[in-house]
Amino acid sequence: MMKSKRKEPFRYMFSSKTACTFEMTHINGKAVSAKPAEAAIVDISKSGCKLYTNLNLNASDNRIQLIVNLAIDGQIRQFPGSIRWQKQDGTSYYYGIQLDWTEAEKEQMLLDIRNLAVSRKIEVL
Repeated sequence: MMKSKRKEPFRYMFSSKTACTFEMTHINGKAVSAKPAEAAIVDISKSGCKLYTNLNLNASDNRIQLIVNLAIDGQIRQFPGSIRWQKQDGTSYYYGIQLDWTEAEKEQMLLDIRNLAVSRKIEVL
């Protein structure tokens, strides 16, 4: 059996769903102008995050690009990405978001996440 070379945890889960907003920027390749919608981030990793919202975006029928806005230590961070999957939970929905970060943005986010972990606002999975 091969030994894993992973040095970073796979996913970080917030202690409780953390409020955020998101704005759709493109649907099926067409630019759209959408108002920010309320959501919550359930977990986050270097490559993506899981959002929870009451909105049905019909992601299985559309290619949706968006920007996720999250306040971390008083600063608003914007994460561009695209919806990869949608799962209904009663009258609410979970969305898997693939984030489109540069390497510098990934490293900054890892620093932010580590700081949240130290303050016990986030749990390492």
